[in-house]
Amino acid sequence: MENNTKKQGSYHELKSRINELYQNSDYNAALQLVEKGLEIYPCAPALLLMKGVLLQLVDDDSPLEEARRYLESAEMYDCGQNSPTIELGNFSYALDQDSNAALRYFQKAEALALSILEEALVGQVRALLDIGKFDEAKQVLDEAKISIPTSGATWQLLELEFDVSGD
Repeated sequence: MENNTKKQGSYHELKSRINELYQNSDYNAALQLVEKGLEIYPCAPALLLMKGVLLQLVDDDSPLEEARRYLESAEMYDCGQNSPTIELGNFSYALDQDSNAALRYFQKAEALALSILEEALVGQVRALLDIGKFDEAKQVLDEAKISIPTSGATWQLLELEFDVSGD
């Protein structure tokens, strides 16, 4: 257990150091650190994503196809996260100049983001109902209907819960 905690701490420290180098535009050093990290954590989505991004920024002859492979791997391992999908959209748009492929990635990212937002709003409404904050629950529900109108069936079910709870 202690060894696992040390390993987690070092992973977070590694990501922090990489982000620091990235923010300072020291892309080559960040890439070297990412590569060391991938030796230890070969399937870490954050490292795979960062390598895909950095390969596009470093001053060497890294083939862009290699960057795409890392972005695709990050998307595969990072189920439920949008960063790799958005990066693939940016890659397709800017580097491949393939607007159709970019659009598919961006639409996929949008659908996932809306799904996550819907889950968060449903959770908020239910929690507010449980603690008796009916006015706040109604306000969140009304805003949700405007933010995500395509989730009409979900909002109707919540309204039924609201009616039952608010009686």
